[in-house]
Parts: sequence; C-alpha cells; structure tokens
Amino acid sequence: MDHAGKVAGNITRDLFDAAEIGADWTNRLVDCLCQFLNYAMPLVTPPEAPDARLAAAMAMARDRLDDPDLRLNDLAQAAGISARNLNALFAHTGQTPMRWLMNERLAAVARDLADDSAATGTPRQISNIAEARGFRDPAHLSTAFRLRFGMSPREYRAQRQARCQHPQDFPRTGP
Repeated sequence: MDHAGKVAGNITRDLFDAAEIGADWTNRLVDCLCQFLNYAMPLVTPPEAPDARLAAAMAMARDRLDDPDLRLNDLAQAAGISARNLNALFAHTGQTPMRWLMNERLAAVARDLADDSAATGTPRQISNIAEARGFRDPAHLSTAFRLRFGMSPREYRAQRQARCQHPQDFPRTGP
C-alpha cells in the first residue's frame, strides 16, 4: 500500500475509535480526512486504459510506416509502457507488435500497388514503394509480400491492372 493509502487507513480507523469519544472528535477527523483526500487525489492519476495504450502504439506505428528503424521499444515508449507489456497488449490481436507492423506495411504496399494500377501515367518503381513503406531492401519486401499475398509485388500489380482493364473477367471477392 502506498503512503497516502496508509494515512487514509489510519484516519478511517481513528474515526471508528472516535465514535466512542464523541461527535466533536469525529467531525474533526472527518474534516481531516476530507482535506487529506482533496490534497492527495489530484496527485493520483489513474493508469491509462489498455486500449488507449494499444491505440497510441498503433497510431505511432502507422505514422512511421516509412521508418525502417522503428523498433519495439519505440512503440512501447509511445504507449508509455515497457516492451514486455506492449507484447502482452498485442496478444489479444494474435500478433506480436512487430508482426502487426509488418502486416500494416504490407497492406500499405498492396494499396500503393493497387492505386498505381488504377492511376494514369507511369507507375512507381516497386523499390520506391518499398522504401516509402519502411523496407530497406526490395528483395525483403518481395519475400514478405509473397508470403502474405501468394505472389510477388510485380505479379500483384499486373493482376490489379488486368482487373481494372477487364473487370468482367474477374469475379468479385471480398467486401
């Protein structure tokens, strides 16, 4: 128990004992307890809800998807907790924080590739998209992308372009 809790506990015990002494002492102790609580309560800040801490880490990660140096400790610091506690918060998502970050980056790359296929003009080079989404090496992106989507970024882009040009040939899937 912290110091404030011990003091409040002592005053409360004294209140029960004071009932035998008389109403005057009881009123004085109640005043003391109220003054103490008024003083101590602003010093006590409730811990942030786990969802708020998780949201803070996720927001920071999304803001820095382009940063290949973003680390677990950076995310934990943004949430105001330790790396171990951040891992525990992410446990309910079924992913580690860094696996979640990788999936966010890959989803952003997929959106970029899809946007490029729908845009007019010259699509961006995959190496430029990789760099913009926090991948130091296009080969690393290609490997991770293939594991997630079952095809290379280049194949994904070609498929999206074909869907844009001939939508009737591709049955609608997903939402």
